[in-house]
Amino acid sequence: MLEMKRGWMKRAGQRAFALGACAFGGWSTQAFAARIDPQELEQLRGTVGMLLEDVEEFYHVTLLIESFMLVMLLALIVVGLVGYIKLRKEVRELRRLVCGEDDFAAETPEDVDSPFEPMPSFEPEPEPEPEPEPEPEPEPEPEPEPESPPIVRFLEAYNEVNDIEDPALQKARFASLLAEFSGKRFTCTNPEARKTNPNAPPTFETRDEGDFWAVEKGDGSDDYYVIPDPMFPYSEERHRFCGMKEAFASNYQEGKTYTHMEIEAPARFSLMGSLWAPQRPGKIVLSGEQDA
Repeated sequence: MLEMKRGWMKRAGQRAFALGACAFGGWSTQAFAARIDPQELEQLRGTVGMLLEDVEEFYHVTLLIESFMLVMLLALIVVGLVGYIKLRKEVRELRRLVCGEDDFAAETPEDVDSPFEPMPSFEPEPEPEPEPEPEPEPEPEPEPEPESPPIVRFLEAYNEVNDIEDPALQKARFASLLAEFSGKRFTCTNPEARKTNPNAPPTFETRDEGDFWAVEKGDGSDDYYVIPDPMFPYSEERHRFCGMKEAFASNYQEGKTYTHMEIEAPARFSLMGSLWAPQRPGKIVLSGEQDA
């Protein structure tokens, strides 16, 4: 019983000692923290910063010293090369004087001034003899220009005749122009029927006195280029009932009659026996208007 009591007291003492040690440690930590002054911390930081600046400055000085040493090393190499070249030249001069080699061939400046082996020289290759110039070939004869299509030549002549002011001379020239280009003539055959029925399409047939002139297209087909006879005044009846408005676009104004026309584009018709069928309209410009 006594031993149990002693053991219990021993354990209680150990616990009390441990609690006391913890309390003393906590009090000591608080006391140490309370002793640190913020100003001292700032001073420590400033001291550390100055040390870092000194280290950085020392690093830069070290770099400058290394650069200086490299420059000195290069200078020593250059001085050594120059001294070597001069010494070699003096030795050769002394050899020539001592040995009496008067016919000693002087070295080229490249051999004297340079410690390196000279580049091998190559003799230039002889230039090849110029080949004899070939005789100029005769110039080919110019090829004849291709002949213009018949309609182009016809329109050029048509425009020249169209500017003639003398009606008799103009009529004679137009007749010879049609004969030269083997022109055909045709006309609208149903103008009276169209007056009673304006919606009826025009019909065209070959006539000796027709007011449409036709020139072959020139490709072996049955297509023809067509222009209106300029000798007839361009009236409202001719425009509305004689097939002109279907064959040609124009600047015609209702109620006017025109005495002059110019061809901007010929129409195109196809011939089937004696009948003519429009394929593509042309375009004319009317002038010299008169009131109907």
